[in-house]
Amino acid sequence: MVEGTNEVAENIEEFDYESIVLRRSDPDDFDEILNLGEIGTEDIYNRVYSFPNVLKLIETAYLAITVLDREGRIVAFAAFEDHPTGMRGMIDEKHFNYWEEWFKHAYEIEEFSAFNTLWLSYFICGGSLGAQNARFAFKQTLQTVYTSNPDLVGVLFLARGDADQDDLVHCFNPISEYFGHVPMKDPSALQAVRGIHRDSQCFFSPRLRVLPFIEIRLAKQEDHDDLADVFNSQSETITEAYGEYFIAELIASSNKSDTNKALVAQVKDKAVGLMGLTKDVDLKLLHKCFDLDSFDNLLKAEYMDAIRARRDLIRAQIKRREDNIKIQQEILRRQETQKCHLIAQRMAL
Repeated sequence: MVEGTNEVAENIEEFDYESIVLRRSDPDDFDEILNLGEIGTEDIYNRVYSFPNVLKLIETAYLAITVLDREGRIVAFAAFEDHPTGMRGMIDEKHFNYWEEWFKHAYEIEEFSAFNTLWLSYFICGGSLGAQNARFAFKQTLQTVYTSNPDLVGVLFLARGDADQDDLVHCFNPISEYFGHVPMKDPSALQAVRGIHRDSQCFFSPRLRVLPFIEIRLAKQEDHDDLADVFNSQSETITEAYGEYFIAELIASSNKSDTNKALVAQVKDKAVGLMGLTKDVDLKLLHKCFDLDSFDNLLKAEYMDAIRARRDLIRAQIKRREDNIKIQQEILRRQETQKCHLIAQRMAL
């Protein structure tokens, strides 16, 4: 097992997450990303991340994410691959998509594969956010990675054995709280892999470290206090309009009905979200308010297929009539042209 994978990072200082925006990286970000590193630290990042071509990472990495501040300036960049990073100039096909075999021999782990994990290939933070807030930017980045790839169980990082310890401290320590060390089982397994140093260490960041496990269950009236905090944090007008205990009343009425159900999302012992479901839907009203054609108008697929076939037939018939009208008009035009031509000839004679 990986040490610390079941622990959630605690004692994290408050940070204004709304002040940053995350998006897919673009080649135009290249110059700003290079400027994130402090003067004299460029080679440190290069050595730790095996002299990466940042522009190539932006264009070809499995997932490249850019973090922006409120003014739209780049403050962090992260790239993730489906294979570990090797040493510069040393490439072995085993260290790309065939890494699972030697990895399972070298480390005490079995469940990791290219289908459920990614490797951190590069991360840098700076600008207005500052290197001291790297962990906050990295947490947001990890959350984006997992929401974009729901099948992932975590992210791996290979600390190369030939990297200087001071360099690793500078680059990896700010984000190390999200990682746990993967115990090594057989160090000799790394010697057969070209591009992976035999003293390399592996770290793992589990999904639960940044995205806590959410349990979905039927809502209970006892959830009112937790849910009231959620509603009031977003808008107090709902409580003013429907009363202080409207959530408990809503849950109670839903539990008594066969057509309505209320579900709660729970983290640990606290309700953090509410969803109301119903079978009593006014389809006519929905059709008036929304374009539902892409959802088959909320009808059964075979029924909607028959409707679309009938629509296509009617459109074809209308087009055929329009084409016939155009043909008749063209025939009449030519007849009139011929008549005018004969009259003109007679007048000329």
